Amino acid sequence: MKLFKSETQKTVTFIIISSICLFMSLIQSVDELLHFNLSWIAIILCGLPIIK
Repeated sequence: MKLFKSETQKTVTFIIISSICLFMSLIQSVDELLHFNLSWIAIILCGLPIIK
């Protein structure tokens, strides 16, 4: 089962999730609640297409 119908849909979804995570990482209280920096999620999502 494919999660995304096209490569463009996957790219746009990753960009949206990454943007939200980067914005939330600027808010320090969110990082303190989760005990890790949300910007790492954006780094991983942007690096996935490079690995494939």
